[in-house]
Amino acid sequence: MSENEVFVGKPQKGTKIYGRKAGEERKMTPEEYTKYLEATGPAIYKELDRKIKSGHFKRFKTEKEKKAEVSRIVSEIREKEKRKFKF
Repeated sequence: MSENEVFVGKPQKGTKIYGRKAGEERKMTPEEYTKYLEATGPAIYKELDRKIKSGHFKRFKTEKEKKAEVSRIVSEIREKEKRKFKF
């Protein structure tokens, strides 16, 4: 993705997941974090690659708008994956 100047960092190691009851949360274990990275990394890459190839980002006029869209996409994928981790 670097040829398109799209860079996505890793999520924080202290990423929290939520319990089945309202208000429950805790940090991911190292094993959960690894699974989270393994699931979200390829999904983010695939979605951004698809958006780039489709010309999706051409509609944004500024780099700030493009970065905001990348952040939105990344957050959406990460949140979806975090919901799979319930304790």
